[in-house]
Amino acid sequence: MISTLQPIVDRLSEETGESGHASLASEAGLTTIALCEPNRSTRVWIDPTQVLPFHATASGVVYLAHLPRDEAESLLARTSDKRYTAETASREELHARIREARKLGYACSIGGFEVDTAGFAAPVFDWHGKVIATIGLACVRSRLEDSHHDNLIRAVVSAANTATRAFGGKLPEVKRAGA
Repeated sequence: MISTLQPIVDRLSEETGESGHASLASEAGLTTIALCEPNRSTRVWIDPTQVLPFHATASGVVYLAHLPRDEAESLLARTSDKRYTAETASREELHARIREARKLGYACSIGGFEVDTAGFAAPVFDWHGKVIATIGLACVRSRLEDSHHDNLIRAVVSAANTATRAFGGKLPEVKRAGA
């Protein structure tokens, strides 16, 4: 899996100038399995040993959004809802973000895990249409302009679609941005 995802993450980071990453889910949260940092002095550093929370990251939200609802609820019931910043979603806000990510096919999280970061993520699916991973971007918030969001979203969705196809996966019926 890593050998397939790493070149996709490398291209994503090169294309956007931001930190690209791919994650797998466990009962505790998300584990980074592929990572590429851009060649610039100010960037988001992702610690590959740190388990990322579902509720405070774009990758976590988009993963939960594409699980069957009962599985997502069960997983959330077993995980922490710690507030990392003032912008970390409450459980009620999280459910709204999950619904939005399910509808759009991607998720955004601005300042939810760390104040100075923004994340964009999309799901990777297997041949049954089951979410198996996420691909995301971690961006320095201060250089993020609203006009740039669409380009980052298109890039991350395109990378996730590429990964889905590489695994022989089935894209959802919903039209996804960048598809």
